[in-house]
Amino acid sequence: MLKRWSSWDTGMKLSAVAVLLALLTLLGSSVSWLADGLSVRDRLWGKENPPPATQTTASPATDSPAPTAPVTEPDSREVNLLDADAVEGGDYVAVGRATVAGRNHERALVYPGTSVTTYNADGMGALHALAALDDRSQSCAVTFEVRLDGEVRKRSTVRTGEVVELTADLGAGRRLELAVDTGSCAAVPVLLDPVLRP
Repeated sequence: MLKRWSSWDTGMKLSAVAVLLALLTLLGSSVSWLADGLSVRDRLWGKENPPPATQTTASPATDSPAPTAPVTEPDSREVNLLDADAVEGGDYVAVGRATVAGRNHERALVYPGTSVTTYNADGMGALHALAALDDRSQSCAVTFEVRLDGEVRKRSTVRTGEVVELTADLGAGRRLELAVDTGSCAAVPVLLDPVLRP
């Protein structure tokens, strides 16, 4: 009877070893498959330059994903007005979501209507932003104005569906005013990627 148990014990050991080898083989092929996938990604995008980060969110009108703007890394010397405190008029503007020409923007300066917001521009050389109207706006035109120390540096009219580059040289100015005039238009003006550059 002792021989019968020892042969059964040997058979169980061999079965356990076979199961363990099968699991190791499966794990090895999974790691190999994952490494091949990473290798393909590295060949496509390069290790130094991964694809730009984007997000998709559901659009309430169609329940299908709408593209969002790529997320970009700012220059460390830039001042993003989305994160800056307004000196005056900060109650008239909010950081919020905007949809422009069907494209979602997670963060934008959103104006509720005609307003002026003032920022400190001391030491900055230029303003760069994209002016637009949120897709919820009625079909109309809105005027965006950039003033530096009371002097108009840039004036642009934006119509529904348009995105207009709003740039201005700030020189040695100190007080930057961003003004929006909606007139009688029921519009939601927005500034996308508003930054001050040295």
